[in-house]
Amino acid sequence: MTVQVAQTFLALLDEYGNTIPILPVDDLHEQLSIGTGSSRVALPASGVLFRVAAQIDCWVRFGGSDVVAAAGDMLFLAGTEVIRPPADATYIAVISFDTSTGTMGITRIGGGDE
Repeated sequence: MTVQVAQTFLALLDEYGNTIPILPVDDLHEQLSIGTGSSRVALPASGVLFRVAAQIDCWVRFGGSDVVAAAGDMLFLAGTEVIRPPADATYIAVISFDTSTGTMGITRIGGGDE
């Protein structure tokens, strides 16, 4: 089976290409800029899983309202991934892998603490 990230749900595709929805994707969404300086944003409401999409390769760190990303943190390659941050994380911080700039979007999956 293949995992597919759609606009409204996370799904599996069976061997015939039929969609099997497994987790809803909420309307709770945050976006932040990726650049050479660390930027952060609060995670969208309480949740366990988040769909994270970045236009460029970047370093990511989860934490509290004072979190700062730096080179050597968790490497996030350009694209979309489903991430489960640490339970105590309320913010995500990001910094560019190099001198490129772009954006990152974070969307809650599953409708809360599941």
